[in-house]
Amino acid sequence: TIVASEQAFSVAGNTLTRTKNRLLPETARAILCVKSWIKMFNVN
Repeated sequence: TIVASEQAFSVAGNTLTRTKNRLLPETARAILCVKSWIKMFNVN
């Protein structure tokens, strides 16, 4: 949905800042996946 995609871009923007722009694309995707899983399963 539109809301889900907007939320994904928001999370990506918060994670992939200028200070982290040297990450390999695969690493950046992995970080976003893990953050998504943590949020989905509400792991603290």
